[in-house]
Amino acid sequence: MITEQKGFTLLEVVLASSLFLLLLFALYGALDLSLKSYSRLEQNVDRQQNLRIALEAISQDLRKSHGLLAKASAVRIDQDNLLLESREGDVIWYYLNGNTLRWSIMLKGTKVFYAHNPVASGIREMKFFYNAVPFENSDLVTIFLKGLNEAEGLWEYQTSIQLKLK
Repeated sequence: MITEQKGFTLLEVVLASSLFLLLLFALYGALDLSLKSYSRLEQNVDRQQNLRIALEAISQDLRKSHGLLAKASAVRIDQDNLLLESREGDVIWYYLNGNTLRWSIMLKGTKVFYAHNPVASGIREMKFFYNAVPFENSDLVTIFLKGLNEAEGLWEYQTSIQLKLK
């Protein structure tokens, strides 16, 4: 009695498994590439957003300020440092520390800056341009920020703020 057996041969199982693994590896590669691409895009958006946040923070304080100061403590106003007098008489200092924009304050009647808080990071370059010399007589401040993205490209932002002087 000869019975006909139904099933797969060993060769068919090995070939089917191999094809399935190739398909699985291709799908995994595509998924991995998509996730890495998404991650890079998200980092670039974060870096660009940091520049916008920095620009907006400085712009708001400039609009609300009572004017610019020549010197506060050991800090002088220049292209790398912005010294503002708030309406309350406090001194606000914006400066770049490494690649982090920092904000510090010296309360009215004191002689020391404290609270060197980070405002934004990922900033390659920051410059302030004033329309008068000495700088504290300026009524127009231009802020220039440059940041680096993942592809080694640079983003540049610039804005000018008209001050409402004392």
